[in-house]
Amino acid sequence: NNCFRIEKEITNYEIKTRLKHEKNMKKIQMISNYLMIFLIFLYPIFYYYNFMKLMAIINFVFWVLLILMVIDNPKKNIYLILFLVAMFTFLLGKPLISLSGYDEWWYRYGEYNTRFAELLIAISEVTIFYSLKLVKFIKTKKSIDIKEKFTFNYNFLRKISFVLIIISFIFTMIVEIDKLIFMQGKSYVEFYTSYTNNFNFLINFIAGIMPTALCIFLATFPKKKTSLIVLILYVLTCIPSFLIGIRNPLVLCILFSLAYVVIRDIKENWIGKKEKIVFIIMIPIGILTLSIFNYIRDNENISNKNLFKDFFYMQGITFDTLRISYNNIDTIRSYKNKNYTFGPFIDYAKYSTLSQMIFKTKPLDSGNSVDKALNSNSFAHINSYLSRNDYLEGHGYGSSYIIENYVDYSYFGVILFNIFITFILSYGYELIKRKDLLSIIFLEISTSIFLIPRAEATQFLLFLITPHFIITILTVYILTYLYDWRVIKHAHAKIN
Repeated sequence: NNCFRIEKEITNYEIKTRLKHEKNMKKIQMISNYLMIFLIFLYPIFYYYNFMKLMAIINFVFWVLLILMVIDNPKKNIYLILFLVAMFTFLLGKPLISLSGYDEWWYRYGEYNTRFAELLIAISEVTIFYSLKLVKFIKTKKSIDIKEKFTFNYNFLRKISFVLIIISFIFTMIVEIDKLIFMQGKSYVEFYTSYTNNFNFLINFIAGIMPTALCIFLATFPKKKTSLIVLILYVLTCIPSFLIGIRNPLVLCILFSLAYVVIRDIKENWIGKKEKIVFIIMIPIGILTLSIFNYIRDNENISNKNLFKDFFYMQGITFDTLRISYNNIDTIRSYKNKNYTFGPFIDYAKYSTLSQMIFKTKPLDSGNSVDKALNSNSFAHINSYLSRNDYLEGHGYGSSYIIENYVDYSYFGVILFNIFITFILSYGYELIKRKDLLSIIFLEISTSIFLIPRAEATQFLLFLITPHFIITILTVYILTYLYDWRVIKHAHAKIN
């Protein structure tokens, strides 16, 4: 009786706690709604009178409201949270930190340029905010079917994808170590002007299938130990590039791994107290490491540097990219038959190894070159070519999905693409739980989608049309189907 009474009290306490949490979240959401509406009406006034500092503050408040929208269920919303963190790092951090006297950024590049950049960011944030509301409304009306869709033998599927991971890991390391050997005694920027991958098609192909094989394996929900092993291997493939000075691949690998572990923790309790403590400790260590490495690769002195502030300030170069792009938009639009939003798909169709074999097209020059700037559909290259005297020496400004959407489709494109991104990230948990082809696709999307605030708009989808993805998926599915067919046939033979 005492045990039953205690269990009942615990249950009642949990119910009361959950109800209290829901009540508090409703209050927060209501305040957020009113504050968002108020700031939306206030924003045009600040824009008209060039109150750029206040625009930057409002953009930060918009971001906080977005975090409040997704923090009620942080595990299921982990993909949205990581995307918003990336957005803050690349687009919001620099102007916000500069307000403390770190840098008078509002004077640089001109008022119109700065207002333009702030407005694009604000439109993106407001669009994501109301897209999240739409997603929540849809989910309350109709939940997505998350029943397991695989009808194949899970064990065989895991085995064959695991074998592919090991094989592709070896070849990936060969390719990556070749980059590291080439860069010995060279500066970081020389990689973008001098390095050429001279491995044959087969080696590059096998190396390139690792992300797909990894996502197939993880989509079957393997045990914690084997999952962590393959995730560690995936992170290791990025170490050589990191040692060269290329940080993005390693950061993306870590974010991908983190998100997957968090998703599995929802039902299986993968993250204990020790793991949480380690994670909290590693955040500032990781930020400081990346900040220090930024100076080391450029042979700069790190003494008297505020490394924590510098990290967000230096990563905020994408905010400058938006401002610098403003002066080049008319020139860039004057180049006919160009589309930068879908540039990765167009360039792959025209200049990939497969296209060269089939259509006899000539490849683009590697690295930073006039050929790539003028003939490709890469906004990063054409914008840097028009803006920097040292572009041909390997330097550049990068890109952002926001500016590519604007150049191609104006403000309507910015709004539409942010709706698209919000829906993809909002259904991440539901898609992974399906354990089918959509799960594999979303997992591979999550290997690179967090970078788009400072990268190409649709690069994270390019894998869908590559031989690496298509052939790997077909091979694994066909072999698993044949294995199942053989098992069933063998079982029928025994019965007869």
